[in-house]
Amino acid sequence: MIIPQITCCLICDGVRQETQNKYIILGFFGATPHVEIFVRDFKLTVPLCFLFLGTQSEGHLRLELSVKGPSGQLVANSIAPFEADMRPNIQATLLIFYFSGVFPGPGKYQVSAMINGMEHYPTSFTLSQAAPAAV
Repeated sequence: MIIPQITCCLICDGVRQETQNKYIILGFFGATPHVEIFVRDFKLTVPLCFLFLGTQSEGHLRLELSVKGPSGQLVANSIAPFEADMRPNIQATLLIFYFSGVFPGPGKYQVSAMINGMEHYPTSFTLSQAAPAAV
């Protein structure tokens, strides 16, 4: 088994797989840790997509996303962990994690890919209060 070395994390609204092993990134926010996302109402569920990119991997991996709030508490994600079989003939690893949860408020959040129960590529992003909608 070869665990990938994660080298980058992108945050967006979603990802769509296309033909010929291509992906379309929807609603791109940026690359961590240089990401600020504005949230209008922190009482509502916020859907995000985290893309962790890395080196080649091989074997069966158990994957999940860890998001921690400004005070270190784990932010509940309604999307379950999953398992994947990585093939050695693929030159790079793309881990796509969907997140759907309620954030406790503005601040700096920690995010990392959990691979076989171990934290990989801990990084951060910022959530800020969005201005009220214009009437």
